[in-house]
Amino acid sequence: LAGLRERYAGRLYHHGLPPRDQHLLQSIGVTECRAFDLDKIKSDKFARVSRLAFSRYECFALLSQYRQVLWLDADVLITGDLRPMLRHDTRDIAMHPHTGVEMRNSFTADIAGYDMQRTLYNDGIMLLNDNLPDPQALCDWCYDATNEHADAISSDQAVINMLLQRFHLHVHDLPQRYNCPPRRALWPTRHRRTRHF
Repeated sequence: LAGLRERYAGRLYHHGLPPRDQHLLQSIGVTECRAFDLDKIKSDKFARVSRLAFSRYECFALLSQYRQVLWLDADVLITGDLRPMLRHDTRDIAMHPHTGVEMRNSFTADIAGYDMQRTLYNDGIMLLNDNLPDPQALCDWCYDATNEHADAISSDQAVINMLLQRFHLHVHDLPQRYNCPPRRALWPTRHRRTRHF
C-alpha cells in the first residue's frame, strides 16, 4: 500500500479502533481511519454480520471525491496486483456474480417489486465509478432500505443487489481471480489476485 499512496487513497472504517493501531495502519499506507456510526443501522437483528459491514455504503458518497472507489471486505487477502482491475470498463459498478445462485439467498423473505431469481452478486469486493447517477442518493437509499427491510434481509449484500435493480445499474462481471474464494486457493498465483475467506 505504501508504494501506491501517490495515486491512491486508502480508507478504513472502524468502530473503536485504538489510536495506536490507527497510526500503525497509516504508516503502511492507509490514508485515513474513519469511525463508523453504527446507529445508522437501526436493527440489531444482524447476528451473522457486524453492523460495521454496512459502512460499504459510504463508498457511493466517496465518489464525490474520487473517480473510482474500490471496496474490500476485511476478510480479503490481496495476493496480486489489483491495478488491472481498475482499468476494466466497468461503467457503473463491478462485482463478482455467484453463477447459479439466486438473489433470494441473501434474504429471509422475498420483497415485492424485485426479481428475487436474479443472479446474486457478491459485494465483498466492489468497484464503483463516478459516472453512477447521484452517488450520495444511492448511499442514502442503501441505509433507508436496510432499515426499512431489516426483517427480510440477511446482510448488506441483499441491499446492494436490490440497489442494482432499483436504479437499473449496469454491472460489470468481475472475474473470479479478483474475488477468489478459499475453494480456489490451489489456483496458481498468476490466476488469482485475492483470496476472499
